[in-house]
Amino acid sequence: FGYPFIRLAYGADFLPAYLPLSILSLGMVALGVGQIVVSQLALEQHFMIDGAAAALGATVTVTLSWVMVPMVGVWGAAFGTTAGHFTATAFLIYWFLKKTDTEPREFLPGMSDLSLYIKMLKTATGRTA
Repeated sequence: FGYPFIRLAYGADFLPAYLPLSILSLGMVALGVGQIVVSQLALEQHFMIDGAAAALGATVTVTLSWVMVPMVGVWGAAFGTTAGHFTATAFLIYWFLKKTDTEPREFLPGMSDLSLYIKMLKTATGRTA
């Protein structure tokens, strides 16, 4: 899907951007998880943790990019940025688990979640639930 989209939207000259964008998309998943966790931490009045996670993630991003961009170019920047997002999210999850009574397994969907997703899918497609 990525190659045809890039070709259509930006032209063939931008096709080499596909792999770095793929690497960055993994970081966006981590960033999304981190946003959910930080929202809950903010609700529980743990505001400093978000700032610390952002600083840690930025430090990892800048350091890895500084080292890797001269070696592998844009791939190094993509990797550094993704690693920074994963580091910040791991930091947020660590503190979330430490500050709440949540077990790590609660981050994974269970059978009740699967049942809900199936019901929502049936409703969205017009099938009876």
